[in-house]
Amino acid sequence: MGASYSQFSTFTLDSLNDNYTPEDKAAFEVERSLTQRKLSKNLKGRSELVWPPALESALLRGLGEYDSLYGQHRTERGLKKWPKRNNWISEFILQETNKLRTSKQVGSRIQQLAAATKDLHCN
Repeated sequence: MGASYSQFSTFTLDSLNDNYTPEDKAAFEVERSLTQRKLSKNLKGRSELVWPPALESALLRGLGEYDSLYGQHRTERGLKKWPKRNNWISEFILQETNKLRTSKQVGSRIQQLAAATKDLHCN
């Protein structure tokens, strides 16, 4: 196995330094209030976030684009997995932002966002 692409380290809003914009800090606060979890993590050996707001926005746009292109076939497939979806979204993010996020990172983030949305609708 190769080296891990990301190392997960959590932090509090108080530990955010001046490298983060007020918009980033506000996004972290919203995320924490919705999920009651700290989901913001840094890339291994860097202070760069794995999912800053711009990348998360690209992820959501990619998910919407994928759904509009391939979603019409869902009824045929039912609830089966979409094995190429995360790869497609990973490529979309790379083209949009010039930042690489692996298909595993994409899938994990989609699961986190789905859980946060479910939690939000349950309250």
